[in-house]
Amino acid sequence: GKSVWSIRVDVTVLDNDGNVLDCSLLAVLLALLNCRRPVVSIQGDDVIVHPSEEREPVPLSIHHIPVCLSYALFDESRILV
Repeated sequence: GKSVWSIRVDVTVLDNDGNVLDCSLLAVLLALLNCRRPVVSIQGDDVIVHPSEEREPVPLSIHHIPVCLSYALFDESRILV
């Protein structure tokens, strides 16, 4: 592996009314599922990145989808957890 793709995602929170981690994870997951990368060909030691006009970009290979859940327990309108 001489060449690899690296993805960095920054999340900017505009308003926090609760469950900010859940919403951030959902936004990042949907962004990654919509992301397309260029097609790459390897010929010997040469790596060729094809432009999108030449070949249709392909989706990322996401094998596992993380799920983030928040919960609370209530007892007569009192939060227990």
